[in-house]
Amino acid sequence: MSGDAAGRADSIDSSTVRKVAGLANLVLTDEEVSYYQRHLSRILDYVGELASIPRQDEGESDPTTLAFALQPQERPDQTQPSLDPEVALVNAAKTSGTTFQVPRIID
Repeated sequence: MSGDAAGRADSIDSSTVRKVAGLANLVLTDEEVSYYQRHLSRILDYVGELASIPRQDEGESDPTTLAFALQPQERPDQTQPSLDPEVALVNAAKTSGTTFQVPRIID
């Protein structure tokens, strides 16, 4: 992948697409690599265009500065009655006693 000073990507190569796919544990066909190569290049080009647009506050503030100061919202630490298990489980697809039963996602 190459780019100029404005951060604009000229193109993304197929090896970069395959590397990103590998990081996501995806196996892509040559057709899919070509598809994602075109589309990712267009996305990076667009991001480069956005980066080249001058901001109104250029040089006046840090980009993460907020227009207003955030104040911590504190509340007293009070115990409250919890939700009745039967009420909490009323719309559950599966239950086991007083708990939700969900499919296993980790072997």
